[in-house]
Amino acid sequence: MRLTKWAAVLTGVVCTAGVTRGAFTPGDVIAKNNYGEVYDVTAGGTFGFTSKLATIGTADTGKVAFSADDSTMYVSNPNTGNIYVITSSGASSAFATGLINPKGLLRTSSGQLLVAESGPGRIIDITAGGNFSSQTAFASNMSAVDDLAQTSDGRLFAATLNGTIYNMTGGGAMNAGNVFASTSFGVDNLIAAPGGGLLAANPNSEAVFAISGTGGASVFASGLPFNSVAYAPDGKLLAVASNATGNVYDISAGGNIVSPPVLATVSDDALNNLTSVPAIVPEPGTVCVLVFGALANAMARRRW
Repeated sequence: MRLTKWAAVLTGVVCTAGVTRGAFTPGDVIAKNNYGEVYDVTAGGTFGFTSKLATIGTADTGKVAFSADDSTMYVSNPNTGNIYVITSSGASSAFATGLINPKGLLRTSSGQLLVAESGPGRIIDITAGGNFSSQTAFASNMSAVDDLAQTSDGRLFAATLNGTIYNMTGGGAMNAGNVFASTSFGVDNLIAAPGGGLLAANPNSEAVFAISGTGGASVFASGLPFNSVAYAPDGKLLAVASNATGNVYDISAGGNIVSPPVLATVSDDALNNLTSVPAIVPEPGTVCVLVFGALANAMARRRW
């Protein structure tokens, strides 16, 4: 095999062309409020209007996802029917249009960018960008679908405000056979949890629920109207709540936590979304080789 270019040498790992450093840092925590203003709250502290990362300039209760190389952020807006792309410099523009009440966004491990259209109850593949007013659905027949997640074993899930979580891995029209979990609570936010399970947040129940790999649900944390959760770089589980405080809470301890520790505060408005920047997904064809010390440096300098 002829290797034409080495793109990175990191801690003794050398990769062929295809690995690109993203503009957003994997593990960083991004918070968004009801005005479509986006903040990087990873470092903690208090954030005012002038410290925002970006804004899409309209009222927004949508969700967030990132490109495979973390160079861009995607934000859904159910009011405009658009998906916006945001660069690390804060510039924003419409990426996908013609959607009906778009909410949950998911970048899959295979590179697809999926969005949940809450009104029609379907999932649209918007990877290519453009106008999707007449697009065939990847998955359909889900009432009030609100958020999407993929577990470590590759399964794709869609959660609804009616409390049903579907396994939509194979796409198509969902039916009783696709029901992964049927809960007594609606799901505003769904993320993958370590070990292959899921976490679901519901502000009306004032709880975050743990969903096992087989669909069983139990309360992980309660006490506030949590509406979104994400993992910090140090492994802490963070949450925001629809209580108009603008706080990002540390709920790692679980249980009934009416006054959890506050990591950050965004002073402009209540927060409705919290997202952790995912690990960069290598492009197809990337080859990584483990090498050591001086050999790694020599290989990085040599033309192959």
